[in-house]
Amino acid sequence: KRESRGNTPSIALIGGVCVLAIVAASFAFAWNQSLQQTEGRFIYCLDDPYIHLAISKNLAHHGIWGVTPFAPSSASSSPFWTILLAGAILVGGNSVYFPLIFGMAFSTTATLVAYFQFLRRGVVPFHAGVGALILFAIGPLFMLPFTGMEHPLQVVLDLVFGFWLLDVLGR
Repeated sequence: KRESRGNTPSIALIGGVCVLAIVAASFAFAWNQSLQQTEGRFIYCLDDPYIHLAISKNLAHHGIWGVTPFAPSSASSSPFWTILLAGAILVGGNSVYFPLIFGMAFSTTATLVAYFQFLRRGVVPFHAGVGALILFAIGPLFMLPFTGMEHPLQVVLDLVFGFWLLDVLGR
């Protein structure tokens, strides 16, 4: 495949690293601001992450889909997210940080998917990076992980589906 408008693999990789560095710096800044607002203790702004974690813990340890280990109850609005958290709990133990970690990972993934898809469509690396970071900012993918919800995962799935649809329609 012919490289267009100066999109060499090394320039594209450098651009990806720059995008990744800005994303990481944004998360570090948001983390710092979050801890300053809560006297150094990390908490989610919603109760939903704690509900997901309770169901995930009971699923991982007791095989029960519920907020208690004694009876099933369907209080999760996102079964896939809950199963993902249950897998993390099974492997890494109980941690309130799993939703945050997954949220940051999926927000980063969404930003990089956008960057590399823009490059694939012939956008120069600088503009692809700016476009991906605009998505990160207005998404707002820089803050969604701190809600502890599944929304960054949904954004990744939407982007993958959307770019796939563009490819299919482009044929």
